[in-house]
Amino acid sequence: DATVTTKSSRGHPMTIEFAADGTLPSTIKTPRRMLRDTGRWWVNDKGRLCFQWTRFGQARKRCVLLKQTGNSIELYKQNGERGKSTWAIARRGTNGRNVTTARRAPTALPTPAAPADKTGPEINLPSSLTTKDATVALAGLVKDASQIVEVTVNRRAVSVSPDGAFSIRRGVPQGSSVITVEAMDEWGNRTRRTVSVTRKVPPLQQAKLRGTEPKPARKVANPFAGIHFGQYHALVIGNNDYRTVQDLRTAEGDARAVADLLKRDYGFKVTLLTNATRADVIGGLAKMRATLKPDDSLLVYYAGHGVLDDLAEQGYWLPVDAEEGNPTNWISTSDITTMLRVIRAKHILVVADSCYSGTLVRAVSGRIKTAGAQQEWVRRMAAKRARTALVSGGLEPVADGSSKHSVFAKAFLDALSSNQSVMAGAALYAAIKRPVVLNADQTPQYSDIRRAGHDGGDFLFVRKNP
Repeated sequence: DATVTTKSSRGHPMTIEFAADGTLPSTIKTPRRMLRDTGRWWVNDKGRLCFQWTRFGQARKRCVLLKQTGNSIELYKQNGERGKSTWAIARRGTNGRNVTTARRAPTALPTPAAPADKTGPEINLPSSLTTKDATVALAGLVKDASQIVEVTVNRRAVSVSPDGAFSIRRGVPQGSSVITVEAMDEWGNRTRRTVSVTRKVPPLQQAKLRGTEPKPARKVANPFAGIHFGQYHALVIGNNDYRTVQDLRTAEGDARAVADLLKRDYGFKVTLLTNATRADVIGGLAKMRATLKPDDSLLVYYAGHGVLDDLAEQGYWLPVDAEEGNPTNWISTSDITTMLRVIRAKHILVVADSCYSGTLVRAVSGRIKTAGAQQEWVRRMAAKRARTALVSGGLEPVADGSSKHSVFAKAFLDALSSNQSVMAGAALYAAIKRPVVLNADQTPQYSDIRRAGHDGGDFLFVRKNP
């Protein structure tokens, strides 16, 4: 037996033990750790020392030529290049103790097990495999009187255990294909076996291949096709950059995301105001009063600062030109209510993501409870005048977002993005209430706006091509 001291690929000292029976013991010692693995070694027909572990070193086969130069033993690779390591080899006696130490080639190592072997390895494999997946598992066993040097599957080397067993998983195309397994022993004798693989094609793809693709499923009739919803408009306001009041982080981004979603998925005609003054907001509402028709719908979305006058129980939106303590440029909720009352649109929904926005609403209203009555309920809501508000909180401060969107805006966008048909304002409220309550110290509210002309209807979000 012999013990070899060398260096790993990272330059660390490493000890390898070569046993006389052609095996590599299970312990590979390095300064940092002790690896447990099994392997084998042999001398090939070219006089090179070959060795291979089951897992260590990625189970690659290594064959080196040892040359003694003075008192050192140098390694040369298969391509003739000198290796980076120098081996120090100690031969061991029968009691396992080192009896001599010499820097020379391991002359005591045995020669190949079958010096006259001219027969290729025996490969035991299934003749065929069938799979429905894109990959197939293949297991086999290789035997030979001499050492097995290499086993390849479709010309790619695979790891083989000391008893000759191997298993792999390979991708396979649809239909029929072949996997080729080849084994070579230390004398260069080769054996090749093939495995026929059939990957079954799904019925739909089979029909396409035959040119008889099944007809697409019939589209389900739209239950709301006979309801006239009119034109949809939106005034979207997002204020981040205040002149004298502390700036916000997400209001402007929330407004832009809402505007994009309403245009893209719901066909709204959107007017977007960012960092708007009092004149901008009032002017935007006045434009809606002058242009909207009686069967139109209007969504007013506001993201920005808000304040509450405790004595008057009056809430205000703060445009970017507002001053703290000076209400000259503040926009009261009563101002908004007055504008909404005279706008001719049938349905108006105010969505307010600001502090103290709850002053716009009275109380949380009920929502439809049975799916079977939804079609008739939507028809009734579409026919009645509606002035409703969906607000991010009651009479408490609400949180500005710490990421891309505020908690309320994210819930609002997620709910409308997931809707695939018609969603009423009450259903939208039900969808966003829980996510907001769980993620912020605020509770959204939804109801009709006081003294704004509400007549029992509800705002309806109609997805394009529902």
